[in-house]
Amino acid sequence: MLALLLPAKVIMAQKNIFRPDNVKFSTAAPVVYGKIADINDGNQSTDVEFSSAPSGTVDLLAECTSPSKLVDYVINYYYNSQNATSISISGSQNNSTWTLIDTKTFAPGNQNPTATINNLISYKYYKFVFSGISRSSLDIKEFAAYSDDLSAPTLTATAGTVGNLANLSWTQEIRGVGSYELERSTDRVNFTLLKTMDELVLTYKEEALQRNTAYWYRIRVKKGEVYSAYSAVKEIITASDVIVNAPSLTATASTTLSSTANLSWALPIGGPGTFELERSLDGTDFTLLKSVDKAVTTYVDATLTHNTAYWYRVRGKNDISTSPYSVIRKITTINDVLLTAPVLQATAPTGTQAILSWSLAFNTEGGFELEKSTDGTTFSPMGKVNKSITSYTEESLSLNTAYWYRVRAYNYTGNSPYSAIVKVTTNSIKGFPADITDDGGKLTASADNSGGPNGSEGSSKFIDNNIATKWLIFNAQTGQSLSAVYEPKGAYVVTGYTLSTANDAPGRDPKNWRFEGSDDNTAWTVLDTRSNQLGAAAERITTYSYQIASPGTKAFKFYRIAFTSNNGSTDIVRYQIAEWQILGLDPGSPEIPASLAVTGSTINTINLSWTQDKTIPVKELILQRSQDGLFYEAIDTLESTVSTFTDRNLYDGATYYYRLKAVGERPTAVSGWSNVATGKTLPTDGLPLIPSDLMVTAIKDTEISLQWKDRSSDETGFLLERSRDNVLFEEVKTLAANTSTFIDLTVWPGTYFYYRIAAVKDRAKSAYSNVLKVLTTGINTAPLTSSPLIPRKICTGTGEYSLAFNGVVPGPAFEKIQKLTVTGVKAGDEESKKFFSAYAFNPVVTNGIVNYKVTTTGVAVPGDSAMVMVTLKDDGGTVGFASDSTEFLVKVYFTPFTVKIVSDKGTENLSRYAAVNLTAFTDFPDQTRYEWSDADGIDGARNGIKLMVRPKRSTIYTVTATTPTGCTATASIVLSPQDSLVISNVLTPNRDGKNDTWMVWGIEKIPNAEVKVMDRQGRLVFSRRNYTNDWDGTYNGAVLPKGGYYYVIETNDGNKPHTGVLTIIK
Repeated sequence: MLALLLPAKVIMAQKNIFRPDNVKFSTAAPVVYGKIADINDGNQSTDVEFSSAPSGTVDLLAECTSPSKLVDYVINYYYNSQNATSISISGSQNNSTWTLIDTKTFAPGNQNPTATINNLISYKYYKFVFSGISRSSLDIKEFAAYSDDLSAPTLTATAGTVGNLANLSWTQEIRGVGSYELERSTDRVNFTLLKTMDELVLTYKEEALQRNTAYWYRIRVKKGEVYSAYSAVKEIITASDVIVNAPSLTATASTTLSSTANLSWALPIGGPGTFELERSLDGTDFTLLKSVDKAVTTYVDATLTHNTAYWYRVRGKNDISTSPYSVIRKITTINDVLLTAPVLQATAPTGTQAILSWSLAFNTEGGFELEKSTDGTTFSPMGKVNKSITSYTEESLSLNTAYWYRVRAYNYTGNSPYSAIVKVTTNSIKGFPADITDDGGKLTASADNSGGPNGSEGSSKFIDNNIATKWLIFNAQTGQSLSAVYEPKGAYVVTGYTLSTANDAPGRDPKNWRFEGSDDNTAWTVLDTRSNQLGAAAERITTYSYQIASPGTKAFKFYRIAFTSNNGSTDIVRYQIAEWQILGLDPGSPEIPASLAVTGSTINTINLSWTQDKTIPVKELILQRSQDGLFYEAIDTLESTVSTFTDRNLYDGATYYYRLKAVGERPTAVSGWSNVATGKTLPTDGLPLIPSDLMVTAIKDTEISLQWKDRSSDETGFLLERSRDNVLFEEVKTLAANTSTFIDLTVWPGTYFYYRIAAVKDRAKSAYSNVLKVLTTGINTAPLTSSPLIPRKICTGTGEYSLAFNGVVPGPAFEKIQKLTVTGVKAGDEESKKFFSAYAFNPVVTNGIVNYKVTTTGVAVPGDSAMVMVTLKDDGGTVGFASDSTEFLVKVYFTPFTVKIVSDKGTENLSRYAAVNLTAFTDFPDQTRYEWSDADGIDGARNGIKLMVRPKRSTIYTVTATTPTGCTATASIVLSPQDSLVISNVLTPNRDGKNDTWMVWGIEKIPNAEVKVMDRQGRLVFSRRNYTNDWDGTYNGAVLPKGGYYYVIETNDGNKPHTGVLTIIK
């Protein structure tokens, strides 16, 4: 009996017998808060409070639905003050006769008392008496009690939506550590273990079942070696996998891309299966669009046409059935036709400028076309810009002149309607707006951070002409109001201003502000007001321009930007802004350069001339050039005395536009732009026009995408070249005519490459385009080898040793095409220097082989070692702190110079007079000399690595090896031939000393051996016992005819006779 009870003592109490479906609580104590059912509802946020006199008692009766064994309990009090210090438990089967089971005492304030009790009886009723209550009530959140009986889980089993699936779940019956054993049967009688799962797992999905098949499942609990009863057996019948339902299909047209529709569908498919997606142009006739695996339930159709209706349907298939089609879904792609005109605005702040801005959003690639008129009726094209550009300032206009502008958008479908025509009239101002914060005036800020105005993020950074710096203010230093006042040294009529965003955190950008002017820094006149600016919609580190609608003629002494709110920063920073420019007109601006004209051109030059009124002093002239007449770049700054200029290194057959402005004695004194002069270079006879504007469009570690402008109409191809140093260029690719892009996939990381391209016409080639310098991303990898420490051996002599190692590469991937060079060889450490007196190397590394030399001092003895460091460099560069060099350590072992001899036939059991090849071997074979000592049986020269011998007796053969550095070694080998016959098969009796008699080597060692020779007819021509190798091929004193003769040699020792053919040659 004791043995049967022992396992139960190691099983932790398992099932909560006070769960709501197994117990009903009642009490005679008044309930002052909550309800008694809250005591075991599993919700820690509910509680029940029982009234009790201080130090009184509360009796709580628990009635179980069936007798249950209680072995421990857990109580969660609501407070640590409204609890009991003593709890006693009694059990009863009839709620009349009670047996005291346990009494426990708890420390005051114990909010979560737990207790284990010794109880072996299952009772239907349990009475808890709480005493020693610290206050006037007992407040309990949760009350649980546990039995140590293992209960069978309640199992639920359902078939999946497809034939291979079953979904299983069960109730939690394990408290503490244990496992669940799930079993399966195919006949409801014989069950096998399917899966063992730990106590936290309460579900299992079967995924390898047979379709349309019955399965039975059961489960039990295991705690140690104790098991619960099995659950009730549950049967499922798997799905047949015949697809009855149609897929559910959703189709929507993209709101941004006219070529795209987004499709998704759902339908369970059992077994191997697919979905067939079909499309129609009329809603009736469908064609297969795509067949996809059943795991794919989405598709993006990106082959559509704008403003077009499409119909879609889908069906599923498996190996046994096909579903009905889904409901047909219709979509209509968005219309890319530009039906709306842009909205155009224009102002003329000076006598030479018109500032244009426009707006029109559209989804396709495209741009805007600008047009201008001088009479309001006839318009001429100004040029085209990409759709990302929505503003433009036209310079070089005439003073006091009216101009009319209009703009339209374009894309692949055509043009939008024109905007409304906008008229502007320039004024008489000849100057050009310049940044007046550059005149050395004074900036005053309403707040600064703790670093002060000149700190790293102080207000001085607001006008330092460096967009990479910023003025930053914390919440602690200012509220939503922040301002900066600039007091210029000169008097300026302001036409606008700019603000530049900082590098991060768009929420810190100003959102709303006023731009104001004042004569006394007290009374302010509002010149411009802005709201909902910058923030998340603005690019980082970018300058944004703001024009004053009516600049007027007033020059204020002070200008202020007053920020009134930011863009919603949520951190400790209130504002940050990178740069502020105030654009003003200096009354000391020089006259506008006049009469700018092209005076001549060649294939690559254009000559210019102009005049300059110097009534107002001129310090310098700025010359700009454009290739499209819209966007200019400065090409030179000229002295004020210059009135001509030659623009060189231009493309042949190209049109260029020029303009000029004068700068006075102050940096803010700038004239307006001159008239525009247009010139065209001459074409090169017989050659295609030079490609232009070679640029990079994408850069990766191992990839550079290039683009250029094909200016020629008659080229037959292009020649693209690349350089590493901008001096020596090599061909990368020969490209077909009309090509304008190329992706170079033979580059490596962190390296500069230079490109140029020329047009080819038959065998003629144009001049080259601009040279483009490109730095790949990533970091160059230094040379690599498979072995970081490379061992080598040399002998201990004195002299120069040639060494090498291989397997070196410049780096991974395309770095392997880099060139490797040896840049140095030296001792690897201080200790090694004494062993070497000189180093030399071949700088060229071919096929990964490094060749170098060391000269030894002769101080080394066998067993010494030294380190040699060989430095290799690739041509990948060191950009971005990369490395292009690697130091390879070679460990040199000084070892005794040894030599050994190997016989190709061994040393024992040799046939006497048989040819034996001897070979000398050493660890240092290069340029080693070998000399063999004289001995019997040597056949041939004695001064090579090999020696042939024919020993007739036991003989010692010795070789001496000598290295170029003087190391010598000697080895010997003993060959011991056995007494055996070696029979010559040739006889040439011509008295030349070779083969004049028939030789049977070793016959003298065989007593009573008998030799016989017969001719072809079998006649005996020679016979002798104890032959002495003296027969000269005669019979009865006459020389036998030449030819073959048959011999037999009897050894008379029980062995078979030796036979063969002897040939007499004359």
